[in-house]
Amino acid sequence: MSHTQSKKVWYFDVLNENAKDRARDWYREGQLEYDWWDGVYMQVEEAAVYLGIEIYTKPCHRMNGKTRFDPAIYFSGFSSQGDGACFLGIWRADNMKTTVELSAEFPKEIELQRIHTQLWDIKQEFPNARCTSSRSSCNDSHERSTNLEAVLAEERLQQRGVSIR
Repeated sequence: MSHTQSKKVWYFDVLNENAKDRARDWYREGQLEYDWWDGVYMQVEEAAVYLGIEIYTKPCHRMNGKTRFDPAIYFSGFSSQGDGACFLGIWRADNMKTTVELSAEFPKEIELQRIHTQLWDIKQEFPNARCTSSRSSCNDSHERSTNLEAVLAEERLQQRGVSIR
């Protein structure tokens, strides 16, 4: 059997100060926790696994006093040409999935497959290579805001007469 429910709704500006404070607290406790970019983060993390990249995590302090750990992905957007994204993590050549595995999971992502091919070529030359990323000191997130430090197999470089010290 169906029944009708009604609910009285108040506009914020007609509330007394005590009710306004309670409404603000309610909003702070959970209504601002909506991370609309979560789906994008999940896709990036999944693609990173195929590339051999481990994305670090960062603490995210919530208004209720609890802490969760989010991927260390930073982005700015929607206001200037310098906007973009960067991440903190480590790439390890020996953690890469094969081209076949990547193509099966991301068949339409041509740019991702191109990046994978380039990293795979490095892996063939330096199977123990790794590269860490860190964020530059600026608050922007764009193509020049990530610092990379590559560590290639020392013995291979020394064989070629390259000094690493």
